[in-house]
Amino acid sequence: MKVQEIIHEDQEREFPNPVPFNQSKVYDVFDLADEVEGELVSLYKQEHGIDEFVSGREYGKAAKIQRQKYGKIADIPINNITSSESHLYKPQVDALVSGAQIKTSSDIPILYKVGNEYIVGDGNHRVTAELLKGNKSVKALVLDLSELSKQLKIENKE
Repeated sequence: MKVQEIIHEDQEREFPNPVPFNQSKVYDVFDLADEVEGELVSLYKQEHGIDEFVSGREYGKAAKIQRQKYGKIADIPINNITSSESHLYKPQVDALVSGAQIKTSSDIPILYKVGNEYIVGDGNHRVTAELLKGNKSVKALVLDLSELSKQLKIENKE
């Protein structure tokens, strides 16, 4: 089953996310995540002798490769996670809770770690489904933005 079979573009996100959401925190973390990802993609271009990507798809592929290279897979307690979406598509959450295989943008959720906090970069529906199934943690790809920003010499504006 694909996401497109579950969700229609005109469908509203009306299901309140039970995973806590903090808009200002999310914006700050996403600003830093954008800077880190931009630097990681620049490294990819240098490593592969690429001047420019010919498409957004190529950029996305490079970003995915770099996330996998610099991130770590870990089980993260759900109570340490902040959602980046306040409301979700209920049919998608229900499908995930029931175990349906749906198309997702990443194999496992992507979490951005800043200090001791984790913000969902991708996978809000999957994190919520794990919570609703009664699981206490979720397996995710964790990008430690605090550490990566130091390695990449990005000034953290927090």
